[in-house]
Amino acid sequence: MSIKHIIVRSAPLYAVADYAAELETECLFGEQFDVVKSELTFSFGKLVTDGYEGWVPTAALGELPTATHRISALGTWVRANEDIKSQSLMSLSMGSLVTVQQQADRINQVAMPLDAQGYIPQSHSMVAEEVQHDWVCVAELFLGVPYLWGGRTQNGLDCSALVQLAAQSAQLKLPRNTSQQQYEGNAIDSVEQLQRGDLVFWKGHVGVMQSATQLLHANAHHMQVASEPLQQAVERIKLKEGPITAMQRLVSRA
Repeated sequence: MSIKHIIVRSAPLYAVADYAAELETECLFGEQFDVVKSELTFSFGKLVTDGYEGWVPTAALGELPTATHRISALGTWVRANEDIKSQSLMSLSMGSLVTVQQQADRINQVAMPLDAQGYIPQSHSMVAEEVQHDWVCVAELFLGVPYLWGGRTQNGLDCSALVQLAAQSAQLKLPRNTSQQQYEGNAIDSVEQLQRGDLVFWKGHVGVMQSATQLLHANAHHMQVASEPLQQAVERIKLKEGPITAMQRLVSRA
């Protein structure tokens, strides 16, 4: 086994070593990937962030120093120097991990692949161990972002990725899929007990409560991250997927 880092904006992870396969999830810049074996242009292993196993393009893997910060803005541009007019090297999505090497006036110098450097706004990142207690406000930044099965960036994401990325800002480490997320935290007995930050599950779907009655979720009905009354979602979803299967309240580990 060999620990590598994701050195591109995002890398697709597949169940088989085939670009035509269904997207399982995406690995973000700076995340660690534990390589077990490599075949042709793909490497098989495990994303350290959540333990998700699969195949990623080998070209997306490389070396980076230990991360110090996490991208906290919906997205940011890495520029070639401190001048905002300088060339853009790549864009990074929320949850990407970076190593801050120097801090200047509102700008952080970050490590890039091949010992290069880039520059991002200080306000677009947070110390990796910092805690955002109201993590629902992070999820709300994704309002209107397109729905994408397996997606995990501001270009497109699915329901469980929305919850996972936002909860991560509060140091709540969640599995990637709803089938595992539904066992996290403490069970809630009735809809009347729901409050901001609680998770509501259906078969293959999850949303987070913005209040006692309003639900935020990335969904294939609106084909984007949308906010709607919980009861409206319940009535629509039960026609295809059935009733609510679980309601959970996450427990802070900070």
